Amino acid sequence: MTPNATLLEAQTKMWTNDYSQLAVMNGTRNLIGAVSWESIARAHLQNPSAELKDCITDPVEVKVETPLLEAIRIVATSEFVFVREYDNTVSGIVTTMDLSDQFSALAGPFLILGEIERLLRIPIDREFTIDELVEMLEPDDGRTVTGSHSLTLGEIQRVITDRENWERLKWPADRKVFNEALDNIRKTRNEIMHFNPDPLEPGRLHFLEAFLKMVRELVTSA
Repeated sequence: MTPNATLLEAQTKMWTNDYSQLAVMNGTRNLIGAVSWESIARAHLQNPSAELKDCITDPVEVKVETPLLEAIRIVATSEFVFVREYDNTVSGIVTTMDLSDQFSALAGPFLILGEIERLLRIPIDREFTIDELVEMLEPDDGRTVTGSHSLTLGEIQRVITDRENWERLKWPADRKVFNEALDNIRKTRNEIMHFNPDPLEPGRLHFLEAFLKMVRELVTSA
C-alpha cells in the first residue's frame, strides 16, 4: 500500500485478504511503516476523521540472516515484523500467529508421539511384572528395567505385540495390523527425533492422530 492511498482502500484490502497488518511503502525497498486494525482503531479514537497517514506506525524490521531465536524474540515483542532480504527489498511480514502455526506444525507430532508412548506404557505396567519385563527384554546395555518407563518405543512394541502378551491384553484389534501401524509410528518417531527439518505431510500427521485416538480407546476401555 502506498502512502498516497486512502484509509478506506487500506481497510478494504486488509478486509478482503484477511490481513491484520499492511505495509506502507514507496517501492520495494522504502518501507515507511505499517497499518494495522489496532493502529486504525487508536487513530480513530483520537480523531474520527483520521486518514491513512494518521494510522501508520513505525516499522520493526529483521534481516533475513537474523538468527532464528533472536528473530522469534523480536516478533514476540513486536507482534509482527517486516523481513528485509539480502538485496534490501522487503519480502513480507512475520507475525506471532505465523510463529504459532509453525510451532504447531513442528511440535504437534512430538506431542502426539509422546502421548502415544505414555498411553502404551499404562497396560504394560498394569499387566506385566518387572520380572516379566526383564525376562522378555534382557537389555544388554547395562540398564536396570524398573517398569515401562525404562522401555524404548521399540521395546514397548516388542512387549505389546508378542502373541501371548497380546492375548493377555484382550484388545479388540488385530495384532498384525496393530503391529504394522506401531512400526510406522516408531519409524516416524525416529525420523522426527533426528530433527528432520521438514514438517510431516498432512497424511502422515493424520495417521498419527488416528493411531493416538485408537490407542486411547483401547487403553481406557480395558
